[in-house]
Amino acid sequence: MSTNEFDIKSIRLLLVEDNPADARVVERHLKDAGLNDCHCDWVQTAADAAERLQKVEYDLVLLDLGLPDASGLQALRALRAVADLTPIIVLTGSDDYKQGLVAVREGAQDYLEKRRVNAGMLSRIVSYSVERSSFHRDLVRATRRYQDLFNNVPVALFTAERDGKLKTANAAFVKLIGCAGRPIAEVNFLDLLHESAKRAHFLDLMSRQGMVEGWETVVRDCAANQLHVLVNAAPLYDASQSFAGWEGCITDISILRQTLEERDRLEDNLRQAQKLEAIGQLAAGIAHEINTPTQYVGDNLRFLKESFGELDSLLAQLVEAGGEPASKLLSEADFDYLKEEIPRALNQSLEGVDRVAKIVRAMKEFSHPAREKTATDLNRAIQSTITVASNEWKYVAEVEMDLDNNLPSVHCSPAEFNQVVLNIVVNAAHAITDVVGDGGKGKGKIRVKTRSEGEWAIIEIADSGAGMPAHVQQRIFEPFFTTKEVGKGTGQGLAIAHNVIVDKHGGSIKVASAPGRGTTFTIRLPIGGIKSESEGAAEAVA
Repeated sequence: MSTNEFDIKSIRLLLVEDNPADARVVERHLKDAGLNDCHCDWVQTAADAAERLQKVEYDLVLLDLGLPDASGLQALRALRAVADLTPIIVLTGSDDYKQGLVAVREGAQDYLEKRRVNAGMLSRIVSYSVERSSFHRDLVRATRRYQDLFNNVPVALFTAERDGKLKTANAAFVKLIGCAGRPIAEVNFLDLLHESAKRAHFLDLMSRQGMVEGWETVVRDCAANQLHVLVNAAPLYDASQSFAGWEGCITDISILRQTLEERDRLEDNLRQAQKLEAIGQLAAGIAHEINTPTQYVGDNLRFLKESFGELDSLLAQLVEAGGEPASKLLSEADFDYLKEEIPRALNQSLEGVDRVAKIVRAMKEFSHPAREKTATDLNRAIQSTITVASNEWKYVAEVEMDLDNNLPSVHCSPAEFNQVVLNIVVNAAHAITDVVGDGGKGKGKIRVKTRSEGEWAIIEIADSGAGMPAHVQQRIFEPFFTTKEVGKGTGQGLAIAHNVIVDKHGGSIKVASAPGRGTTFTIRLPIGGIKSESEGAAEAVA
């Protein structure tokens, strides 16, 4: 077979031979073989050859195994280390074919005995080696490109044997399941599906559908953390088309799942807020309607109380005028008892009516829908809110209020300020409940204090609850963060309070707490308030 049968335009060859005579023989054979377009570089040591291979890409290396700086297969290993894709043909002066076989196993393309080499043999071997090398290089480069793509793609890819043991896994998969530094073969894909029911479901999908597509589930990584993922997998077959395992990918949707859950919570909170707003408006209307008949009842009870006092004196005069018969009639009617109990009943009724009137006034003030900022009596707002929230605290705590009568009105939104106070008081009541239970162990304390410091109004709300550790205090104003059990808190109350006080009113809200020592919230509001953009624009126009 001539070299013309190969589409070899040119060959760049590196001859590594320490014997100049042997080198000339090889060059002559190359010329006699008709490889006229063959450029041959000659070096005499393995070190020089390694240096050349690092700088120049050769099509073929002819390597003598008897070099002065590398004995036997050392030279082959050294050159393979710097140019693993370049084919190497070993030249040996020995007729020991075993050494040639060992060289081939070490990565040589072929081996030749110097004394048996001729032009035809050299032409054929060189041509075949270069051709095979071309295919091999393309294959290796394609494989490396695939391997780079496999490792660098941001999707977690894997292949597994039929028993679930991983065969391959890319960097994204290793990172996702947290098994860096652990041999892949020690990880079983089926173990990630930590529940037997999930493993059975996965295997059932593979057997019935021949694949698993878009299966949303929860896996457990190597550190026992749970991840929400989408699993896609397909079967692998061996050369005989027998089932050999799976290949597939896992997509982490934990953040997406969390985002969707937060969106659902926000929608639920929005619906709840709209419902509460409607209830608040309804409560304000009901409070207004209750107020009038309450006044009627109160006025009539006061009239009855005054009238009974007059009747008492009148009856005393009638008894004196009627003598013994009148006195006997009153005694039979148990008048002395009625004379004592009726005023007491009227007083209790008046006290109850006054309490109803107080609650109604508090409801009207608390439920006022206006959000505009106005001069607000914070003391009165606090008293109204405490009254409205009494059902939350009255069984577990006593409220002590130390309100500064000289506190000036503060420019703020009364409805939003009421909401802040309500959120903190309700949290205080819950914290005290954790300590005293339902009140059987005694009641806790909620203390509310107001004062002014220069241009600032200060509100302090303290409780005798369980207190909070430092790591909880750092997160209490984060949306959705809560330490309460499911169904008891949304994690929005203090986040709303922070938004209202800091973002909307230019104030500050801080917490001081320690486990076992209760909690104190300190609110600072600018007495003059901060102007909104619309208020500032209106003043500028005026």
